[in-house]
Amino acid sequence: MTRDRITQGAFLAIVIATGVWVAFHTYWIDVTVSTPLQGEAATNPYYSVERLVRALEMSTQKTATVRVLPPHNAVLFIGGLGSDVVHKHGDSLQHWVESGGRLVVTGNAIWSSPALQAWSGIAPSHGDPKSSAVCAPPKPARVSPPGLVRPKAADCAPMSEQLHGQATGEALRICAPESVFGFSSHRTPAWELSNAAGMQLLRVVIGSGSLTVIGPDFLLQPKTFLRGDDARAFINATQLKRGDRLWIFDASVAEPLLAMLWRVAAPAIVFFALAIALLILRHWPRFGPLIPMPMPARRSLAEQIRANAGLAWRTGNLGSLRRAVLRALERSADQSIVGFASLNTRRRAVELGRRAGVDSITLNSAMSEAAAGDASVQRSAIAVLEHTRRALNSSTRQTG
Repeated sequence: MTRDRITQGAFLAIVIATGVWVAFHTYWIDVTVSTPLQGEAATNPYYSVERLVRALEMSTQKTATVRVLPPHNAVLFIGGLGSDVVHKHGDSLQHWVESGGRLVVTGNAIWSSPALQAWSGIAPSHGDPKSSAVCAPPKPARVSPPGLVRPKAADCAPMSEQLHGQATGEALRICAPESVFGFSSHRTPAWELSNAAGMQLLRVVIGSGSLTVIGPDFLLQPKTFLRGDDARAFINATQLKRGDRLWIFDASVAEPLLAMLWRVAAPAIVFFALAIALLILRHWPRFGPLIPMPMPARRSLAEQIRANAGLAWRTGNLGSLRRAVLRALERSADQSIVGFASLNTRRRAVELGRRAGVDSITLNSAMSEAAAGDASVQRSAIAVLEHTRRALNSSTRQTG
């Protein structure tokens, strides 16, 4: 026997011994791995409830508001806290239930609304009679991320069923975390499930309708619903039957603000959008250099006078031109005749006629402010005034 064979044999013996040890210390066991929710089940908290209702040949419909309530024979389910809904629309909900509606709420709605407790007659209670009458609201169940932790089968516990306050002798296994809190009712429940902590699910008759309270709202979650007798308890509590429609309040299905604005005021939005676009386009920089602005030109005084005189002469409206000529004559006379400003119109006409060699009566008529007439009369007066002014200026220069 050579040394190599001894080494190979020892190595082979070690391999065989290791395999035998692994074989004797290895066993197979089935392990259930919870997978995360996918698709609609991951985003819709009422997915399992909707699937159950549809499987029983009933329909569901979601609503984002309770301002307009469903028909009186329908079933309305308000999940979550629902405190805003209950506080703002408590009176309308009460009237709807009394008129024949079937309202289903979770236990958190009872805890958060004293008004709902008042008209329903249902209030939170504690299972321990030695505890104080006033107790704090139960802490919400601690939910682990989907796919990591699943409630154990030990969470499913039997609850006794009662009809109109009488035990039926049946028990339903409800899969929800154990709680020391329950509910009490001033009205005798038409149906209830209770444990040592008190009533957990109950339905009371109010007027022509009913109010159902589902205390352990954890059992309605898609990850845990439909285990044990959860489905049977839900159907018995809500009194759902074939052909019913379950209305589910879900604020997430409300119409987005932009969509509502477009539906209500689409023409106005289009109009203002076009106006803003045109305004932006109006002030948008143009391509290429701008055309230089022309320099502002001002006409001379002589050109302005001639233009105004020509316009007045063509239109026949000579009143303003006559007053302008009269003012020019008075300025010239004031410089050449002493005390001219203190004279009346008649005396002015006499002095001017004497200085300029013009008939004073004709001049007085031309200088009168009340003088009126057609274009020919105005032209004659203007001619007399202008002739007098020039003659006065001429005589003044000769005298000077």
